[in-house]
Formats: sequence, structure tokens, C-alpha cells
Amino acid sequence: MIAKSSVPIGRADPGKEPLKLNVFTGARIMNTALCPMFPYLGDGDMVPAISAFYGGPGRDTGVFTHTNSVDEIYVMFGVQGAPVRAGDVMVGGREHVVGNYLQKPDDPDSLMTVVVIQRQAEKGVPQAEVVTFICSKCQDPLYVQRFAGKGEAPKDANPGYQLPFENLVNSARGTEEFNQKEGVRTCKKCGHQNARFPIELWGWQNYEIGFTIQERSRGRYFDEVATTEGAQ
Repeated sequence: MIAKSSVPIGRADPGKEPLKLNVFTGARIMNTALCPMFPYLGDGDMVPAISAFYGGPGRDTGVFTHTNSVDEIYVMFGVQGAPVRAGDVMVGGREHVVGNYLQKPDDPDSLMTVVVIQRQAEKGVPQAEVVTFICSKCQDPLYVQRFAGKGEAPKDANPGYQLPFENLVNSARGTEEFNQKEGVRTCKKCGHQNARFPIELWGWQNYEIGFTIQERSRGRYFDEVATTEGAQ
């Protein structure tokens, strides 16, 4: 028996035209793991996001746990050196481990391209996420970050504003605090001093910086348009 949702699925937004993107083409130009393929990240939107991993010296991505109040579906594309095959489709648990997908992270022949798909909660339905960094020795939690998985447009947003992917923005900020905050990486349970999390291998900060800078740039564009129109 299929459980019925208490919240009806809304109609498609006519203001959001259908888009398409080849996964491999998209992976060439993405600047982060879990890079959204399309700009639609609002109420009820389907959000496919690409992650691409490859092996080599210093390519150990580290491990953390992720909890999401909406389901995630994983679709595997190119795979080598990982315990899955291209074409595999899986539904992840609401709480799951993230990282160390490659069996031999230092092997340059290892790679994996995967699309993670989630559907944003409907309007008025809260959407929550948790990112937890864990001790590499005993797996006890070191740092827990809770945040809303779906944002809202600011009241002064310029025309055409699109929401950021809250997962990436908050993961970037949380990782920075985890890496820099005094004592947070020392496990209170076993005393192990954990290494910093290799955020540069994930690219979340690239996404956050790119979003922030380009929103400022868009603001300057509209400022120039207003100045030009006012001078006419």
C-alpha cells in the first residue's frame, strides 16, 4: 500500500520553463560537488544535482553524515573503482554517510559521476537538514550543523532572482567553522585529534562565493540599467 501524502502536489509553475542538460556536459563546468543542474530550488521543485569524484594522491574526501527531511534518489552514471555500476538507481536513507565512495581514493583510475535527486517540500512545509562531522577513529559526533533545506527570496531581491542551494551554502559555512574553531576537531569521547575536513575537494565554498559575487554583480547590472533609463 502506498501512503498518501497529507500535502497535495502543486501544479507545475508556468514561470519555470522545462530545461535539459547532459549530465557529463554539466559535470565538466560545475564548480562543486552536488551542483544543481537547474536553477529551480523553490517549493515543490525537483532538484537533480551532479557530483563527480576521481582518485589520485591526496584525493581522500573524508566522511560526514547527512540527514535530510526529504528523500534522495541516486542515479549512477560513469563508475570505476566503486561498489556500484553505471545505471544503478537507489533511494538513500533520510540519515546517511557521505564520502569515501571510491574503494581506492589514491588510484587515479577511480572515478564516479552520480546525480542526486530530491524534491523540495511544498509551500508551507518545513524542510530540515543536518550535517554532522564525525571522529575518524570512533565515529562520535564532533560538530553538528542544523539548517533549513529550502530558503526564501529576500524582499529586496532583483528581478529574476533564483534561490541558492541551501545545502551547499550552509555546508561551506559549517565546514569553515569546523576547520577553524578551536578544539572542535578534538574528540570528546576518545581524545583523537581529527584532521581538517578537505573542503577544497568538495568545492562548496566555490558555490557560495560564486552565488554571493554574482548576486552583487546582478545588483550592479540593475543599478546601471536604472541609471541609464533615468538619464533618458
